[in-house]
Amino acid sequence: MGPNLALGKFLRRHFSQMATAYYIAPQQWVWAFSDQDTQWLTRITDQMVAVFPEEAAYYRRFGAEVHYFGHPLIDQFPQPPSRAVARQQLNVSTPDTVIT
Repeated sequence: MGPNLALGKFLRRHFSQMATAYYIAPQQWVWAFSDQDTQWLTRITDQMVAVFPEEAAYYRRFGAEVHYFGHPLIDQFPQPPSRAVARQQLNVSTPDTVIT
């Protein structure tokens, strides 16, 4: 995020009329150590695209215009099996404790 934040500040300062969009916003909602970077992101970005619903909600709380569309890779992987099917496939009986 650091280089993009610096680039965004530069663009906002020198090309203030140019619209900016942040495609796949940084995961500040998970890793933010302070609100300052998030506030900067929302100041220098006209629109953001979020891949997680929690991410969209997080940036909206800071006043960002956010569009949520889902993660682009989520459909590339099959759904994990149910607990019962996984236990059967792994030959683990129901009362056995499983730690993963």
